[in-house]
Amino acid sequence: MSAVEQSLNPNNAFAGLTPIPPSLSLSLSSRERAPRDYHLHPRYDSVPGLLKSFAKGLPHKVAADSNSKLVFFGYIDVGMLNSVVELWRYPSLPASVKARESARKVPEWKHCIASVTPNVQHFRTQALIPTKFSPLR
Repeated sequence: MSAVEQSLNPNNAFAGLTPIPPSLSLSLSSRERAPRDYHLHPRYDSVPGLLKSFAKGLPHKVAADSNSKLVFFGYIDVGMLNSVVELWRYPSLPASVKARESARKVPEWKHCIASVTPNVQHFRTQALIPTKFSPLR
């Protein structure tokens, strides 16, 4: 097993710590949650501008892939300001990749991303895999 494969193995992710008991181990067949954070340049119109663009483009992105589900879309009003968060749910990690590939083919989504990208300082996407004991599965 390569170092990358070992680091992706949920039972090796915290090497040196107490191993995860099998009853609490990660279930990689679980549904994936994918939060996406957009950290925008600090301006008064940053968040409203992104929301306006996404209101036009996001329905087309959602329609492009029936396997993905938008669970949450909103902005942060306390703490790290000028941030917008999406939370998606997919049946699997490969399904999330397929959803992004499908979205890239949608003209309205491509236009939306092109219009908001100049205002984005930082973009982060993650794959959250729930444990067997997670209340949100």
